[in-house]
Amino acid sequence: MFWKLLADVVTVLHLLWVVGVLLGPMGACRSGRVRVGHLLLLWATVAVFVSGYYCPLTVMETSLRVHYDPSAAYAEGFVAGWLSRFLSWDLSRVQVGGATTLWAFFWTGIYVAMWRFEAKRKISR
Repeated sequence: MFWKLLADVVTVLHLLWVVGVLLGPMGACRSGRVRVGHLLLLWATVAVFVSGYYCPLTVMETSLRVHYDPSAAYAEGFVAGWLSRFLSWDLSRVQVGGATTLWAFFWTGIYVAMWRFEAKRKISR
């Protein structure tokens, strides 16, 4: 029971990370600090994919789950595992990493444009 509880806590933290990556732009429109935080989440996630290692949260959760049920470990990773459970999508680690990288470049470009616009507006005042 203890291992399951710890694994569930890590799962919730991992889910919050994924939600932050996906929904961070909602708060970033109003605050430059949220933009910076969102970019840190995005590029840290991209760095994990580029490094070739599994996400540390996935590794931690899997090792905790194996303590109480060896069959509960992810075969493909956190995001791909949950997407396949709920949506029957069969995504590879490369596909999830590619989508995350595109998402990071997309929002980096938008945030840079927003910062430039805000800087121009401050200068014209």
